[in-house]
Amino acid sequence: MRRFLLIALLWTSPCLGQDSDRSHERLRSEAARDLAGLNARFHTLLAPTPLDLQLREACARNCSAPGIQEALKQSWAEKSTAMDEVVSKMHRRIDQYIIATTDAAHPVSDSLKRALKEVLPKPVDGEPAAFVVKSGGQSSLIVAYTLRKGDSTGERATSVTIRAYTATPQGLELTDTTGENLDGYSRIAIQVLHPPVKDEFWVLVWGYLTGANGPNLRMRVYAYDARKFRTMWMPANVWGEFNVKVTDYGFTVQGPYYRRPGERRDSYYLFADGLSVEHGR
Repeated sequence: MRRFLLIALLWTSPCLGQDSDRSHERLRSEAARDLAGLNARFHTLLAPTPLDLQLREACARNCSAPGIQEALKQSWAEKSTAMDEVVSKMHRRIDQYIIATTDAAHPVSDSLKRALKEVLPKPVDGEPAAFVVKSGGQSSLIVAYTLRKGDSTGERATSVTIRAYTATPQGLELTDTTGENLDGYSRIAIQVLHPPVKDEFWVLVWGYLTGANGPNLRMRVYAYDARKFRTMWMPANVWGEFNVKVTDYGFTVQGPYYRRPGERRDSYYLFADGLSVEHGR
């Protein structure tokens, strides 16, 4: 019997009936409204200011003039910091929604996954994921989603997060988060692996760099032990779109490289302290 059950989380409260339905609808509407408002801040922050326009005009004339490049970098650094603050607020608001609407003791169907699609700002960058992890008699909830920072591209264009919540007598509590080393990537995909360690949750996550001139692929393997996440595998990026298949021992990655001769045929094996690979020919 598998120790980890992949199922969407319950977003209904113990109270049943019409009052409960109206309460959940209100909470969902409020969260969606707040997140849409925060999401609109990205477009405001990315809009060029009068100073930005002056700097761009000066750069068009002579971008090597003293102070121009430094001023442009400073302007973008300030925008990036402000966007990161907005992202932090969005994650906290989503935490509040999940904690307020999820009964971790009785998970059913894919309700939370559907609810998150409604709550997350549009357009949703990929499908949100939700899992229930049962380990040693304790339940943890794992939620993964991607936030896009307006129409920016590159390494700061998205915020990828995988968040773990623990069930306590007082309700859910945020336990740990990971996934930030995939920030800037989109088309995020997740596959749950067969863990080599008893009572742990292992997951393979991958995505493609936004703004790249082709499929610049980044892959990661994370492990969760009901207390914290560990990054078990963080290889260099590879150019190409490949087929990923979970196996009893780990996973395989196969397919042609992008603009490069040859085909990738790698089999990965999971061990308690990491991964090993067998390259196919």
